Amino acid sequence: MPERKLTRFFKNLAYAFSAQGIALILSAIQILIMPKFLGVREFSYFQLFIFYSTYVGIFHFGLIDGIYLRTGGKHYHELDFPLIGSQFWYTIVGQVLIALGIIAYGALTPHNSESRFVLYTTAINLIITNAITYVGYIFQATNHTRKFSISVMISKIFFLVFIAALIIFKQKHFQAFTVLYLVAQFASLVFCIYTGRQFVFAKLLEPFETLREMGINISVGINLMLSNFASMLILGSARIAIKQRWDIEAFGKISLAVSLTNFFLLFISQVSMVLFPALRQTDSESIKKYYRIMRNGLGVLLPVIPLFYLPISFILGLWLPKYKVSLEYLALLLPLCIFDGKMQMLCNTYLKVLRKERVILFINFLSVVLSIILSAIGALVIQNISAIVIFMSTAVAFRSVIAELYLSRLMNINAAKNLIGEILIASLFIVLSLCTGKIEAFLIYLAAYAVYIFIWRKSAKSTFLSFKGILKH
Repeated sequence: MPERKLTRFFKNLAYAFSAQGIALILSAIQILIMPKFLGVREFSYFQLFIFYSTYVGIFHFGLIDGIYLRTGGKHYHELDFPLIGSQFWYTIVGQVLIALGIIAYGALTPHNSESRFVLYTTAINLIITNAITYVGYIFQATNHTRKFSISVMISKIFFLVFIAALIIFKQKHFQAFTVLYLVAQFASLVFCIYTGRQFVFAKLLEPFETLREMGINISVGINLMLSNFASMLILGSARIAIKQRWDIEAFGKISLAVSLTNFFLLFISQVSMVLFPALRQTDSESIKKYYRIMRNGLGVLLPVIPLFYLPISFILGLWLPKYKVSLEYLALLLPLCIFDGKMQMLCNTYLKVLRKERVILFINFLSVVLSIILSAIGALVIQNISAIVIFMSTAVAFRSVIAELYLSRLMNINAAKNLIGEILIASLFIVLSLCTGKIEAFLIYLAAYAVYIFIWRKSAKSTFLSFKGILKH
């Protein structure tokens, strides 16, 4: 990357990390405080709301993804503001109609009062979240990551304040937390609309022209949207199976383990967000060079994550004794960070840059089919949640390995040896977690990681020198 672009990349990365720093604090509070304060049942319903909310993005049908892909790498002032703004308002109208349909479904079908409330608030969140996503993707695609990062910080800070107030006033109903979560999201939306006012409040175009452009964007983005949906279902199908086979408390406990796992992946997702528009402005030779550097770097860094299990399980075990089983699930989930981290930062980003959305869709589709089959076996045949959790990690690893083999072939890089090493060290941690005590597992895994680093020391050294050279120049 040219020096000027590289400087901007690191500035955007700094803002993204700042936003995720606050998100990290919020996640820590949600993980440490909310389960303790709310109790298992109330916390589980709040987790159900968060779980449903992760899927609201499918209801823009790929429109936002299409705009993101088509505008990625452009400068903000090059955008057709009336065209972008007109699509925004048409999208909002569509989201309102879908939300009304969800509310009608909740009212007309049998649910307990808590589940019905979750559906209603999810419907409202659908409108707010997809509006934020629309504006945020415009900022990300045009390399204005700072603006989107600030919007994230606003929602997180507001919700942090609300959580503190609810705890002070001893409000222990999940409904209050959910409503104030929506208020925090709305504050973020207000900032997005104000910051993007050049296109949000631009002159509306004729319906035919707007709908025609929306159709083009949907046709471009539908594959990526379906890929994202399938990607979420890899873990989501297992959680749905647990909710259907067991109870809301079991769902809440597995959700806490998944949240702890996502805790480690927050920063990786932010790097990938900044990386996409930067790579779109980079020549093909540099793209290959940066791929090799990042692939080797992630191969060294990501296997460190399971080493955090011992201190985390010790601290949370004392603080959240009712969630002891969640920590057992966490031991089986942490290895998936090795593969999901690479998938988010490396494979998804590069395949989007190379416009291989159909490949992403195909790989994610295969993985979600595998996940559904394994989840059904775990829930109906084995009837064991731990088995389902292991299957979750297996499906995530399968997706990452297939994607990386395909991508490495495009880059003319042999990744087979690295992949074998990562699969072996991840599998070792799962086996150790099932068969030994926590301290023994930590010490054996630490020794195995030292051997792993020794074997791949040349790749690690090469990555370090390459990164040092980038910073120097």
